[in-house]
Order: sequence, then C-alpha cells, then structure tokens
Amino acid sequence: MELGDVSLVSNGVWVMKYVVTLLVLSALAWVGSPAWAQYGLSGAPEILPLTPGQTGRAVQTAGYDRNGLPSLGEPGQATRGAPAGSPPPVAPDDTGTPARLIPASAAAPKPTSKPSSPKPEPNAAPSRGTVMEGMLSEMPNVPARRGMIVNQGGQFGLAGECGQPGCTESPGDCCIRPTLWYASAAGLIMTRDDSNGFCTSYEDGNNPNQFPNPGPVDWAGGWEFKLGRRFCCGLWAAEATYWELDTMDGSTVFTIPGGAVSTPLVVSDIEFDGVNGTMLFDGADQHRVWRKSNVRNYELNLVRARLNEAACSPIDLSALLGVRYFRFDDDLTFGSLQSGGFWGGDGTDEAYLHEGTENHLVGVQIGADAGYRLARNLRVSLAPKLGIYNNHSKSRFDLYRGDGVVANPTAASGMVGSYPVLASDDSFSFLGQIDVGVDWEFCPNWIAFVGYRLVGATGIALADNQVPTYVVDIPELARVHTNGSLIVHGAFAGIKVEF
Repeated sequence: MELGDVSLVSNGVWVMKYVVTLLVLSALAWVGSPAWAQYGLSGAPEILPLTPGQTGRAVQTAGYDRNGLPSLGEPGQATRGAPAGSPPPVAPDDTGTPARLIPASAAAPKPTSKPSSPKPEPNAAPSRGTVMEGMLSEMPNVPARRGMIVNQGGQFGLAGECGQPGCTESPGDCCIRPTLWYASAAGLIMTRDDSNGFCTSYEDGNNPNQFPNPGPVDWAGGWEFKLGRRFCCGLWAAEATYWELDTMDGSTVFTIPGGAVSTPLVVSDIEFDGVNGTMLFDGADQHRVWRKSNVRNYELNLVRARLNEAACSPIDLSALLGVRYFRFDDDLTFGSLQSGGFWGGDGTDEAYLHEGTENHLVGVQIGADAGYRLARNLRVSLAPKLGIYNNHSKSRFDLYRGDGVVANPTAASGMVGSYPVLASDDSFSFLGQIDVGVDWEFCPNWIAFVGYRLVGATGIALADNQVPTYVVDIPELARVHTNGSLIVHGAFAGIKVEF
C-alpha cells in the first residue's frame, strides 16, 4: 500500500465509522482484540510500518479526536494508519534531523511548516492503534463492561455457563463462578398435629360423661445444620442436612370434684402381685395422660442448580435427588391414682399403662427449590420434597405399678404371656415436606433466612393406635399398627454463609 492511498481512507472515514460501529456492537466480545481489526473487521488498509533503519526516535501516533479531526497520539506508540491531511511519517537524516519521507509518485508541494496537533480534549480516550479502535474509543455512549460478581449461594440462579459474561441489568447480576462451599445453621420451633381419638377416662357412675381426648403436645424448639459443596462450575452440588426437635410434651389431668373416674379399657383380666387391675384403674381419685414425641431427620442430596438459564431472570430453579432417614418416636403413658395416695408416693396406689413406638423411615426423595428475587438481595422461595420410604416400626407395651411390680394376665383370662410386649414390622410410607421462606443477603456471602415448614407422613405407628380395649390381648399387642398419619409443622430462622 502506498502512502498516497491514505487519502482514500480520509474521504470515506465518516461512512465507514458508523458501519464499523454497527458491526462491532453485534460482536462486542471481539472489540478489544487488535488482531481482529487487522484481519479485516475494520475494512481499512494499514500503513506499512517503518523499517528499523528509518526510526531514530519515537514517532507520534495519528488518530482522531472526538470531533473527527486528526490528532497525534502519545509518543512511543506505533503508527497505525494516519488519516488524510496529517503529516507523513518522518525519519532522521545523517545529521539526526528528521526528514519527511515523500513517495516518488507524490506531486504535492512540500509543506513549509509542520502542522500542530489539536489539543486533546479532557478525558478523551487514547487511540488504540487501529482506525477502527480509534473510532470505537470516541463513541460517547458505549457502555463499559461490568465486572462479574461471585454467586451468593447459587440460590439466585446463574445465567450461562462458567466463564460466560453475566448480567448487567436488574433485577440482579449473574455470575461466572460460584463459591464452592456453603453452610447454614437454623433454629426451629415446631409442633405436631393432635392425637387420634383415644378415650382413657369417664366419670364413674356416669358412663356417657367421657373426658375429651388427650390434649395436644406443646411447641418444641430444635436446630438444623446444612453443609454443601458445589462442583462443575456450580451446576451441581452435594449437601447434607440434619435437623432435630426437642421432646414435644403434653399432659392432661382427669378428675371429678367429690367423685371418681374410671377407664373404659378392660383391666379386669390383669393383676399386680395379686391385686386386680380394677382396684387401681377404676374408681380412682385422678387419671393422668402424658404424651411425648420426638423427631430426627437426616438427608444426603444431589442438587442440580441453574435449571433456568435465562439471563437476568428473577426466577431461579433447582432440583434434587437424595436419600433420607426420618425418625419419629411417640410415647403415651396413662396413669391412675387411688384415693388417699399421691403421685410419687410408695407406688402401691399408682398404676401405669405405657405404649411407646418408634418409626424409622428410610427411602429416596425428589425435590425442588424455586425462588423469585424481589430485589438484588431479597428472595422468596418454595421448596417441596416427596419421598417413598420403608418404615421399620417398633412397639413396646408395659403395664406396671408405681413400685415397679409388673402386671400379669389372670388365670381366669386364659391368656398366656407376660409384659412388656414387644413388636416390630416393616411397612410402606410416604413422606413429604414443603418449606416456604424469605432469604435476605445482608452482607456478601452472608444470608439470613426465615420461613415455615410442613412435614407430613403416612404409614406411621402412633402410640394411640396400639392400645386395644382388652389390655390382656397379648397377641394383638404383638402386632404393630402402622395405619396412622403424622403432621409436624412450624417456623425456622437461621444464617447461611458461603466460602
């Protein structure tokens, strides 16, 4: 390319300036590479560089200012195509004085003075070397590429694969590389649903006046811990969860002022060291029922995050598949106190019936976590889970006096056996859980959350369902009844940290 051809670039520079701008905006990721510009993106021919023998000192770079006028770049930069009208490159003569290089074909007279370069505007972007890059740097409305932020827990969703640009608009920024580990700790306050219909007492002499079923258990506190590790650029994660509740207690007292209480259970076929059961359970001064329930939960899940890849979407979705162990223990104690005695005395005027069950649910579950981001650091979520389980249930039935004497069937009952009666069985169960919550990222990598949890299970052995009307029916007591259902619900709140 001859130096005289530079004038052709000058004549069409304004047209080419906006055409190239449109091309560049369609491929913004390539704008910063000078190599692409030299291989044809700009469409502008380049001036041949001077040979090492022609360069005695640094040559100033020709470029454009914001008004489209020619200007010289900073000293020390290589010449990349000077616009028409600017002085041609110079090289030193034998004395070291720069002399202008004029092509043999040029007929234009030699300029008598060196034109001065216009004073650069304040904050003007320096030339990048090529004509195309010089024009792009002068565009006043080209948005700067924003930096990526690290994903805060993977809860808010990611757009694109690892290494791709993230979002630059609200409702929130996306990210390219999530943190690897996350952990959370939470407090729980929960209770269970009311017990089944199980009547233990009525007014002596007035059989229709049966007392209400044992009342509900109290709310109990608990705790939850979770630890997770992400891999595959945050697309997958493995997490372990453990939560447990303190004992949920409840008690009810049945008494008739000036009267007595009896039980609808048939206790005439048992005896305590020769004392028939009716002497302790019927015509009593007071009846009491104590209830206790415990819950423990263990989970190990494989999480698939970023199911929705829409850039800048306020909605995020993940799914999980895992194994779960859920344990529920239920205890029922029915006590009777004869007139003239007191609880915790010598025990000869107290009698107790106790039924305890254990439910060990082991199975697989699937689930999801769907969230909607109301703001950059505020998210609401819905997380359902559903699983199929084998319930290995156990039961223990006791009849004993306050002093420790164990009951036995009477000879007249014809029943062979003794107490306690133990039983176990395996059955099919379903268990589901739904968490509804709000997450607040109050600090980078720190999230506070609060929500409500509902856990429901079928195929559960409840203590109320194990006690037969004839308490001497040992073969019936040796069977575990797992046709009960359970609901545990309550609130949770905690902190999650990314690291």
